[in-house]
Amino acid sequence: MQPHVIVISGPGGVGKNTVADDLIQTYPREFVSVTKLTTRAIRPGETEGNEFNFLSPKEFKHRLAAHELLEFNIFNNNYYGVPKSPVDLALTQGKSPILVIDVNGARATRRHYGTQAYLVFLTAPIDDLRRRYIARGQSEQEAAKRIQIARHAELPEQRWYDLVLENPNGHVGEVIQTIAKKIHSL
Repeated sequence: MQPHVIVISGPGGVGKNTVADDLIQTYPREFVSVTKLTTRAIRPGETEGNEFNFLSPKEFKHRLAAHELLEFNIFNNNYYGVPKSPVDLALTQGKSPILVIDVNGARATRRHYGTQAYLVFLTAPIDDLRRRYIARGQSEQEAAKRIQIARHAELPEQRWYDLVLENPNGHVGEVIQTIAKKIHSL
């Protein structure tokens, strides 16, 4: 299998991180995670270098100006981004890095890597999303707002992804197998 940069996007609550983590655990010789960068404060239970490296805004902007980032975004006045070097290192080592990023990041990744980027968009039934949001402690009103964002801002973007999969409750294993099979056929 030739390595590819695997991008997983989709609405919040669709299971992107679960799918990415399970792919890496199931196929550790083929897939690897990439630690993202952020300027937000570290949260209880988080460890530096696990999912994120925590930077000052000055350091993040320095890396951005030095063109060290594949993509970046600003959310709630905090910067988030993916550094290029670990992505390129994984590829040279014959592994496919998995990036869980939004549609803008997916576009940037496609521009940078061309057909070596393989873009996966996950969806889920709206009722499943609503239940997942509420299970995360969101109110019905907050869940309804998230669903509207998904319907109008995120779901329409799936049309330009390489693979679109539904991730209904209880079917993560099937989703993992489908993604792996598609990537192995590239």
